[in-house]
Amino acid sequence: ETLKVGSQEIVFRELAPHHSQADLMVHLPQHDILMAVDLVWPGWVPFERLGTTTDVAGYVAAHQSMLDLKWDVMVAGHVGRLATRQDVETNLEYVNDLLVAGAKALQTTDYMSAAKKTGFENPYLTVETYLDMVSKAASDEVEKKWTGKLAGSDIWTYSNCRAAIMYLRLY
Repeated sequence: ETLKVGSQEIVFRELAPHHSQADLMVHLPQHDILMAVDLVWPGWVPFERLGTTTDVAGYVAAHQSMLDLKWDVMVAGHVGRLATRQDVETNLEYVNDLLVAGAKALQTTDYMSAAKKTGFENPYLTVETYLDMVSKAASDEVEKKWTGKLAGSDIWTYSNCRAAIMYLRLY
C-alpha cells in the first residue's frame, strides 16, 4: 500500500511474520528511510528469544525483505540510535550463527547425559535439562564470536539460542 501526501510517498510493506502476525515496515523511498520495529536493535543483540519472535523463519526472511529495498537509515526503535544497512546485515549474521551453533549443539549434545542427571521419573525435567545443555553449548559458541562486538551478547545469547533451537527441533 502506498500513501501519497502532496509529493511525498509513504510505502507500507508487510514483513514475514516475526514479532506478531501483522508486522509492517514503513518506507520513505524519496528520503531513503525505513522504519521496522522489533527486528533489529542497532549495536545490540536481539532482545530475549529473538525479540519474542513467533516465527524464526519469518524473522530471517524479514531481514532480507528490508535489505531488498533501497534505504540508508532505519528507525528500529528501542535503542538510542538509528540503524544502518550494516546493522541489519550484522543482526542477520548473528541470527545465522545462532542457527548454525544450535544445529551443531543438537547433534552433539547427548540426551542420555541429561537423563543421567535427572533420571526418567519426570520426563519434563529430563527434556528441560537436555534443552538447557543444548542451549548452553550453542550459546557458549556464539558468545565467543559476538562478545565485544554486539552489546548484550552476554545477556541475551542464551535466550536467543533457545529460540533458535526450539525452531530447529520443530522445522
